[in-house]
Amino acid sequence: EASLNYKGMEVPVRGSAGVQATRDGVEISGRIDDVVPRLLAENFQTLGALSVFDLPVSANYTGKVLDDGTVVSASLAASVGAGHLRPAHAAETGILVDEGSLRLNYDRQSHTVTVEPSQFLSGNTRINLAGRIVGIQPQEADEDQSGAAPALWRFAFEGRDILLGSPDLRQQPLPVDRMAVSGQYDLASGELQVEKGEVLS
Repeated sequence: EASLNYKGMEVPVRGSAGVQATRDGVEISGRIDDVVPRLLAENFQTLGALSVFDLPVSANYTGKVLDDGTVVSASLAASVGAGHLRPAHAAETGILVDEGSLRLNYDRQSHTVTVEPSQFLSGNTRINLAGRIVGIQPQEADEDQSGAAPALWRFAFEGRDILLGSPDLRQQPLPVDRMAVSGQYDLASGELQVEKGEVLS
């Protein structure tokens, strides 16, 4: 077990890693076991969009990190354990997850987190989803601010072949052919705006 250290902040990690030095940082690859993305987001500002994932993740990963700790790019193919999803509207209570799979790609240049087809299971509920979260830089940002993590993030997710279960496991889950949602989230204020939602069953 080791830890990531950035500006005096330490995040414990368990797994294996290969590190190759580059001109302006390092390229890393390997595996992590039982790391909570929400904890990373609290300590690394550029990963703020991952704060919704409050559950243990085991993953194979690759990425590039600059000397100042900035994450330039990252990819994860992960399995997730029991925990919670914490979108802004349900940050306190969270959405219970029993298990699932999660595939993410992050690109700093476009401030984009791409969620490849992933699945979450909770009781007799099954959610398959994919989508993107894109950070919007303010137009007035100067060159010194252009690399900073955006405060405003736009999202668009789509789910197919979903089963919506009931707390009473004796009830048959409701099948949903397609569900889509889009909107934006302000990291500074915590305000979530859902602009469009669609459900077809």
